[in-house]
Amino acid sequence: MMQMARAGVAGAFYWNPEEDTGACPGCLWSSTELSDGGTRLPMMDLLSHFGKAFPPGATGLRVPAIEGEGVRALTSAHGGTLVVNTQDHGVNARVEGRTVSLDAYELRWLT
Repeated sequence: MMQMARAGVAGAFYWNPEEDTGACPGCLWSSTELSDGGTRLPMMDLLSHFGKAFPPGATGLRVPAIEGEGVRALTSAHGGTLVVNTQDHGVNARVEGRTVSLDAYELRWLT
């Protein structure tokens, strides 16, 4: 998604997986077959925040200074810096001189 933002992509499709249980990593909302179905899940919050931080046509996007293997980041004047650990294990990194400890595949918004 960070590469898409840097490329200026104005829209993209996201296919919501469907699960009949409450646990559904990657789903935007819980299954409507559940009694509390249709509830926002963490991926919806991530995509919403991403869309506000990196809106179509955003200017001033930049890749911040990063020290740490397997860590990616993108900064926007609209919403801080998104930092992602792309590895299957935890990592300590420095982003713009700030130390960040990330679990496996964790992402974090820095303000």
